[in-house]
Parts: sequence; structure tokens; C-alpha cells
Amino acid sequence: MKRALLILLSIVFCFIAVSCNGNITDTSIKTGTEVGEKLPSVSVELFDENGLSGEEIDPTNLGKVTVINFWGTWCYYCLKELPYFNEIANEYKDSVSFVAIHSVCSFEENAVDYVRANYKDSSILFAKDTSLENGEDRVYSALGGEGYYPFTIIINDGGIVTYKTSGQISEQLLIYELERALGN
Repeated sequence: MKRALLILLSIVFCFIAVSCNGNITDTSIKTGTEVGEKLPSVSVELFDENGLSGEEIDPTNLGKVTVINFWGTWCYYCLKELPYFNEIANEYKDSVSFVAIHSVCSFEENAVDYVRANYKDSSILFAKDTSLENGEDRVYSALGGEGYYPFTIIINDGGIVTYKTSGQISEQLLIYELERALGN
């Protein structure tokens, strides 16, 4: 009798596993900022060449592969990688979202003018971080930033971290990691 019950339970378990494509529940995925974890929800305000738009988005929940890049106009390596981020964002615009979140530091003085001069017709969604009481960038900290810019996170369409790095990412590595996140 125990053996028959065990066989029956095994069959039911296999049926459930197959019908769920191997994902029994999404609750088995830990929320966090490391590769393999689901990023916590955050909110950022978008801006463009005209300034802050008043529109807020959650870059961790856009429903497609997303590159989240933390940058600042004061950051040499940030400015160095943005041109190829822009090219790749335009090339992958149907399958990948790019969100470039500017640090609170020097936002008012430089960010809007910089985007106006260089990225007026970009596919990148530009956003502004918000400040914590201690002056740190709130979203940067919430998503695992640890003091180095640029900071880039790539998530799949379910918000799971597939790649993250502090410092400049090369164009070739960015494309490789995007293709990997897309499952290609």
C-alpha cells in the first residue's frame, strides 16, 4: 500500500512539474541584488531633454530584459560607455529596455543639459535617483550599488539578475550578457 501511494505521489509530482515547466513556484526565487535573485521593486522619475517628466517607472519590472545603468555626468567612465549603450539600446529596442539612472550628485547642474546635447533621440530611458537622508542615492543603494560608478545590472524579463558589475563594461561584454539574458 505504501508503495502504491509513493508511485501515485510521484506521478502527481511529475505532472505538476511538467505543467509548470519546471518552475513549481516563483516564491522559490529569493529577492535580492545578486545574480540569480529577483531585484526588489523601486521607483524612479524619468527625465529627458526638457527636464523631469513627473512619470515614474519601476525599472525592475518592465516585462522584458532590462539594462539598469547607474551613472553621473561627473563620472568619466560613465560618459565613456554611454555612447555604445545608446547604440545597443537603439539596436535592441524591441527586446531590451535600457534605463540610465543619474546620481543625485550634480543632477540639477548637468544631467538634463548633457542628455539634451547628446541623447535627444535615444531609446534609453533616463531617470533620476533620489536621495536618502545621509545623501546617498536611494535606488543605487537598494539595488546593490557599493560606491563605484558606473554600476550596471542586467535582468531577464522576470526581473532576475543575470549580470552585474561595478565599473565600465565593454561593448562586447554588454552585447554578450544581453544575448545571454535573452536566451540566445
